[in-house]
Amino acid sequence: MEFFVQKRPGTRCDRKKPQVREHIVRLRARGYADTDIHAALAAAGLKVSVSLIDQVLREEGLVGLRKHTREERERVKAEFTRRKRLRCASVIVTLQTNAPTAELPP
Repeated sequence: MEFFVQKRPGTRCDRKKPQVREHIVRLRARGYADTDIHAALAAAGLKVSVSLIDQVLREEGLVGLRKHTREERERVKAEFTRRKRLRCASVIVTLQTNAPTAELPP
């Protein structure tokens, strides 16, 4: 039994926060709520928690977003849908242009 356990070496800094801070602030400036920001970053491939988003917004002094009106919710939802369609269309085009051509044997 060890009484004086040594601490393990490792990173002691935030790994994701510096990378996503700018994105979070930019999305909040566009009127996105915390959950909207979370969904937008997840769609972009950045996996962050809602609590990290809340922490960044508190540090930046951007807390307390008022509740969205119905029109604002519809606008954000439409933007997500439009971006998702564009992303899917670009993937399909990329797959079609990079698809190997089948050659028949002689």
